[in-house]
Amino acid sequence: ADPTKSEGNLKVTLELPFGAVTGNMQVLATDYENFAIVFSCRTFFGRSMKHGWILTRKQQLEGDDKTKVEGLVDAALANISSKGGPKKSDFMKTCQKYC
Repeated sequence: ADPTKSEGNLKVTLELPFGAVTGNMQVLATDYENFAIVFSCRTFFGRSMKHGWILTRKQQLEGDDKTKVEGLVDAALANISSKGGPKKSDFMKTCQKYC
């Protein structure tokens, strides 16, 4: 996906205990086989919420895969953060140790 174009946009519905929540999600980068880097921004009860995920098929990224994904995150964010999009600080690491 090229974050400078209007492609890679999804509408996602999450089934939560208090009901379904639907929002937009943008694919910032993917290799279509091993990972996807996605971002979502929406207003929820008057509060702006930004979420970013690096979705992988492996629990932990290591070596060349990790370097490649980190480079793609940096490149994608450099393109869109100057336009009010997400910054690297909007991402947080999720422990996958026991998943």
